[in-house]
Amino acid sequence: MIGQAARRVADRFTVRSANQYVFPRGIRIGLTGRLFLLVILAVVPALVIQAWNEYDQRIAREGEIRQHVVEITKQFGGEIGVLREGARQLLLALAQLDPVKSLQPAACSALFSKLKSRYANYSFLGAADITGRVFCVSGPTSFSRVTDQPFFTRALAQPELAVGNYWIDPVSNQGTIHFAERFEDGNGHTGGVVFAGLDLAWLSDHLKKRGLSPTASILIADREGNIIARLPHPELLVGKNMRTSHEPIMDGDGAGWEEAVGVDGTTRIFGYVPAALPPKDFFLSAGQSKAEAFAEIDTATRRGVGLILAGFLAAIYAAWAGGRKFIRRPIEGLLKVTTEWPKGN
Repeated sequence: MIGQAARRVADRFTVRSANQYVFPRGIRIGLTGRLFLLVILAVVPALVIQAWNEYDQRIAREGEIRQHVVEITKQFGGEIGVLREGARQLLLALAQLDPVKSLQPAACSALFSKLKSRYANYSFLGAADITGRVFCVSGPTSFSRVTDQPFFTRALAQPELAVGNYWIDPVSNQGTIHFAERFEDGNGHTGGVVFAGLDLAWLSDHLKKRGLSPTASILIADREGNIIARLPHPELLVGKNMRTSHEPIMDGDGAGWEEAVGVDGTTRIFGYVPAALPPKDFFLSAGQSKAEAFAEIDTATRRGVGLILAGFLAAIYAAWAGGRKFIRRPIEGLLKVTTEWPKGN
């Protein structure tokens, strides 16, 4: 009787154990598999939370980088503002000279030529009367009249510094952008305009002193979108017009950022300041390689994803090893005992 009772117990235990491996719709899964599911259900929420935190941190960092390139561009604008203010002060001083106010060509040209040697950043100093006739020059030039030059018309139309557009001297083939201020004659009336041509080759060399990284970039364009300076590779872009593809931001009234692929194939995040904002009359942009900017973020993200996967795999292995050692083996041993018991062992 004892043997029969033991056999019945063993049969019931075996049936129950077999039933534990059967899922609805004919899906069969073992005890270890069930442990895997339990671990997944326990670990996945934590993994999702960790992944979401990584995503939030990345978004926040992206915002910081974009704000950073905008701030860099504004600082760059401050440097251009200093250059612009230097031109204004020089022209105001030139406008007070007697040879300028009295329209004396010989004396004025001799004085301008001497002054030009002290300013390496200017390729030309000149003055024109109210009709646009150039009567004072610091050196050889193709200018005889500047009536059709934007810097001349703007200087006569406003009481502050006027900035012209990108211009190539047909004689020297030298790129220039002019600053201009109007001056008064001896009777206190507007007598004409004094102007100075900024040497764009000097400007490019000056920008190189900022110590840009190989993947960073700087761009300056006039209000019409003509690029007057660009690093790196100025030879590829200086003189070209960018308005068609950037008109909305060039004509805007707020600084911002955008992401674009440069002529060298590098994707950059650009901060920009439109010509309507200080230092005015120039569109400014400073860019940083996206790969370089996000290198630290990408490294942190990869590290976070790696830790998440490592934690998940460790949990799976713990479920597999723990199930075999602490559950499956004892149950198999118990089943073996109940099977041998009816046999008298």
